[in-house]
Amino acid sequence: LNRMSMSSIEQYFAYGSYMNPERLRERGAGFSSRHLARLQGYELRFSKRSPVADAGFANLHPSNKDAAATGAAVYGFLHFLEPGSMESLDKSERVDQGHASHLLVKVTVIDGELAGNDYEAHAYVATPEYTADGLKPTQDYLGHLLEASSYLPRDYVDFLRSFKGTALEQQSSQF
Repeated sequence: LNRMSMSSIEQYFAYGSYMNPERLRERGAGFSSRHLARLQGYELRFSKRSPVADAGFANLHPSNKDAAATGAAVYGFLHFLEPGSMESLDKSERVDQGHASHLLVKVTVIDGELAGNDYEAHAYVATPEYTADGLKPTQDYLGHLLEASSYLPRDYVDFLRSFKGTALEQQSSQF
């Protein structure tokens, strides 16, 4: 694989519920490998509208802060997807219906033999029509993100856990 170039293998950065590999597989996405990665200059917010009232899914937002000074970053996993997997995820994310779009991002792998290498990868972001402020994750949805707790930096896990007290009780298993 060539760094910073797309090949026949799609490179995908998961920062929401797709950090849970079982969730990815349920959505028809296979991958040959996955690596813990950091996306600088963005923040994680639960701003993508859910069918559950007042509930939100993870979404990327450019940081308003000086990313270098504050360390603003989103952690997730760089996946090297098998052919056809991106199309399956596009259906789940309702790209064709305008719910989400692809954002090409540069992530830095922070574990294993690829540590320190930068890769271009696709990430999903909600389109403006499907975002709102003040949304909260459901307990079920937040659980998918916390599946990655043992891999993520401790302060980022603490950040994710900070939503547990306000997370909604409704189940969001549909998404």
